[in-house]
Amino acid sequence: MSESEWREFPTVVVYVAGLDCLNERGMMYAEFLQRKEVKKVKLVETERESHVFHVLYPKPETTGLLQRRMSEFMKDN
Repeated sequence: MSESEWREFPTVVVYVAGLDCLNERGMMYAEFLQRKEVKKVKLVETERESHVFHVLYPKPETTGLLQRRMSEFMKDN
């Protein structure tokens, strides 16, 4: 993609779990998008949670918070 195409990229939110084995990759992806000057990139980290915690443990407050944040993002964008 050209530099101008990156600047037209839609708003992106990257969710990472603090204990996820892919945590670093998620952070690297958010940083990559920021370097490409994507208009808005938001990184949300849920500490003390592991990979796909929201699927494995649907009841805890952290899952509810993640779901609300996802819902707000979809409504706003």
